[in-house]
This record gives sequence, structure tokens and C-alpha cells, in this order.
Amino acid sequence: MVGTEAAALRLTTTAAARHAPARLMLALRSLDLTVSHACVCLFGGMTVQDAVVEVPAALRDDRALRAALLHRLQRTS
Repeated sequence: MVGTEAAALRLTTTAAARHAPARLMLALRSLDLTVSHACVCLFGGMTVQDAVVEVPAALRDDRALRAALLHRLQRTS
């Protein structure tokens, strides 16, 4: 969490992960998280994605946000 209402996220995937940036944005959108910043970089065969999102009160616990995001990402793979 960054402050009380936002979170900084980093997702690193291999180059073999198909459409990883699109899948992350879809997962964030499905959780109604407003993205205020996003960046995607390719580095040494890895895709590194950073995002800063506004987090609703129900997901402001670090574990709740992580669990919800991982659940959504697993559903889209």
C-alpha cells in the first residue's frame, strides 16, 4: 500500500506468458481499481509491469488485495 488509498503493484512474468500486460489490466479493471500510473518494460526475457492503483476500502488490507488480484489473474490464464 502507498498511503491509505493507493497501492503500488509489480508483476514480473517470463516472455512466454502470453499477453501479460493486457491480463493485468483486465484483472485490475475487473476489481474496479482505478489505475493512475502503469509502465511495462521488457528486460532480459522478462516482462516487468508496474502500476499504481486507487484501492477501495474492502481491499485495503495487503493480503486481501494480493489474493483478489492473484485470483483474477489465474482465472484469465
